[in-house]
Amino acid sequence: MRPSRNHRPPAPGPRMDFVTVKHVDEKAYLILGTQIFGAWIHYVGGSSKPCHQPDAECERCDLEQPRRWVGYLHAVLQGGKDDFFLSIPPFAGYNLIQSLGQDYNLRGRILHIRRKTDHPQSRLLIRWEGGDTTRVAYIREKDPSPYVGILFHKWDRLTTPEKLA
Repeated sequence: MRPSRNHRPPAPGPRMDFVTVKHVDEKAYLILGTQIFGAWIHYVGGSSKPCHQPDAECERCDLEQPRRWVGYLHAVLQGGKDDFFLSIPPFAGYNLIQSLGQDYNLRGRILHIRRKTDHPQSRLLIRWEGGDTTRVAYIREKDPSPYVGILFHKWDRLTTPEKLA
């Protein structure tokens, strides 16, 4: 490879933070999305890897690595200005949806969330306030798919041995 003055760096892709609740003190999250987006992942070697089933063959499923569902909610910390995707574990996601009914809409609701203990995998305790979409009328809902895709592509490229060769 020979350096050149004509080469330009690529434009940055979309960027969005993913937040996992780890705090035991209750915080209020204003929900910008209408619903929880879900995806299946494999947690391998300390990081998340995508599960490609049922759309394609999944080598991690073939290796019988356990898979796990994770949900994402578009949110902002109440009183904050930066939006992000809040990771919701399966049990909390299931119970939240059950409490809201089948045709739920989370947009404009405030979720008060905390961990039961300071252990990072302890239960999430969630209580919610009713919705008021006027609070979020000026913010467009974001789909986490493009952001998750960028993260997973990056992780696969950096950690899959055959792609390093």
